Amino acid sequence: RRIRENPAWATLPIVAMTAHAMNGDRERCLQAGMNAYLGKPVTPSTLAAALGKYLSDRPVSSDVAEACDSELSRALLQIQGLEVGPAWLRSPETIVAYHTQLERFIKAHEHQMTRLREHLASEEHDAARVLAHNLKGIAGLVGAQRVAAQASKIEEGLRTGAKKSAINYRMRKCAAELARLAQAL
Repeated sequence: RRIRENPAWATLPIVAMTAHAMNGDRERCLQAGMNAYLGKPVTPSTLAAALGKYLSDRPVSSDVAEACDSELSRALLQIQGLEVGPAWLRSPETIVAYHTQLERFIKAHEHQMTRLREHLASEEHDAARVLAHNLKGIAGLVGAQRVAAQASKIEEGLRTGAKKSAINYRMRKCAAELARLAQAL
């Protein structure tokens, strides 16, 4: 609002980027005078697309490149619920690096549901919500969209005080998605 009060900046493109995508955040940002709102995960291509709307007179780079065709890239592209970003498909080296990142993601989060259950059993809802939030963000960054979606539902349920049975259901679904991704890898 303060930026918009200055006539020299009345048309300055302002894009909000936030890790805390809570209900109503987008609307509050737009009402304050921002042009766009990006919740995480923000990738180079989503940022480029948002900026491209306001910087049409300037070239804006993107992640689009000709995909490197390999056995590993074809296998990764076949995994349901996994969105392999174009930047990872640029060369055989980046594809291998991406596969390594996915393996690290699975290894680091394979026991996440157990920790979530422990926090819930101890009535540590804030700690459980933080775990779900972190899992959502990291899963989104590596393209594990189904895991990210389930973690988001867990986080939202914890934030809004959903019944334990509903949260446990989402945790089972999230654990199943993590296991399915691990098996596919």
